[in-house]
Amino acid sequence: MAPAFELGIGGPSGGARDGSQLAEAATRAEDLGFAWFGNGEHVMFHNPTSSALINLAFLAGVTSRIRLLSAITLVPLYPAALLAKMAASLAILADGRFELGIGVGGEYPAEFTACGVDVRTRGARTDEAIDVMRAMWTGRQVDHDGRFWQVKGRLQPEPPSPPRIWVAGRSPAAVRRAIRAGDVYMPYLLRPHRLREQIGMIEQRVPIMPYVFLHVDDNGDRARADAAEWVGHMYRQNPETFRELVIAGDADDCAARLAQIRDWGCSGAHITLVCPPGQWLERCDLVGQEILPKLR
Repeated sequence: MAPAFELGIGGPSGGARDGSQLAEAATRAEDLGFAWFGNGEHVMFHNPTSSALINLAFLAGVTSRIRLLSAITLVPLYPAALLAKMAASLAILADGRFELGIGVGGEYPAEFTACGVDVRTRGARTDEAIDVMRAMWTGRQVDHDGRFWQVKGRLQPEPPSPPRIWVAGRSPAAVRRAIRAGDVYMPYLLRPHRLREQIGMIEQRVPIMPYVFLHVDDNGDRARADAAEWVGHMYRQNPETFRELVIAGDADDCAARLAQIRDWGCSGAHITLVCPPGQWLERCDLVGQEILPKLR
């Protein structure tokens, strides 16, 4: 029997301004049967964002079953040992339910400057950080003398099990990184033909769970137009650029697109809802009640 197609969901956009609203979103996703709840982050961006690791640590205390995914953490902005410690601590708080989604970033260089990191080194820093974190999560003595970090010592307490690493991206380097060191590959903002190409390149060597923007509405044409407009505004680009990059339409349209991704060979998908934060719970209910059952 083929493994189940998993569907996870990201929290409301715009950053956490109210802990009770964030908790309500995560517990609603848990009750609806989503496999994981995600939270992304930037230090600075065009729009308000939050700190994923802090938000997910809070959510570890108000949820009990749903996995918690940082989608995504910009690894090059952190010292590798510090991120290893934070991820291990979160995994302990969440009783092993935390998973670390990672990316190299770079689309907003000002945050790299603010953190004192050369944006040109982001890929190399990420590759070295993965090796450092995996070594530290074993709880054994680490003796690492690398280009960016020198780590000698032991992380205590170690996590109950090493957090799964989701490698996000869309470049050939991201594909190589996922195959070499990831537990999941999360392709991001890929047109359908490019996604199929990357699925063929990976050839089942690592599960593929795309990051998808999704908007469901009774009026499919309106949903597609609104979704492209929203994502275009978020990235400060022409909305027409995103028409092929979002999943939008009525519930049947969206379920059919997700089923197509499943049939191409993906093991699941991470959904970010395209809607104002005030509509997030309503749209989450729509996906959980009308789309999720069609994929089981």
